[in-house]
Amino acid sequence: MRLKLHTFPALAILAILLSSPVAANADAVSDWNAIAVQATVTGARPGATGALDIAMVQAAVYDAVQAIDKRFQPYYVDIPGASGSPTAAAARAAHDVLVSVSQRRARSST
Repeated sequence: MRLKLHTFPALAILAILLSSPVAANADAVSDWNAIAVQATVTGARPGATGALDIAMVQAAVYDAVQAIDKRFQPYYVDIPGASGSPTAAAARAAHDVLVSVSQRRARSST
């Protein structure tokens, strides 16, 4: 199986995250915040641009969880009909943003 060139950075970030110790706790939002910080620190975008990456992750996590809990107003996007686990929604949102940032970074560096 041949991997596309732009998937390599995403796989590299995943490998780093899996190999680095992250303190586990029951709060998925805090866990994914720690993962986003770790990915930014070890990635190619530390500093101000990395802080924006972390902010995008947190905004996506907030909107994903609020789409299910419906306790507060969404920050950026309302996701109608969302249901399921807030923990899974937080994980999916954070993961998707981190992969997207990684792929965009890979495209801009080629």
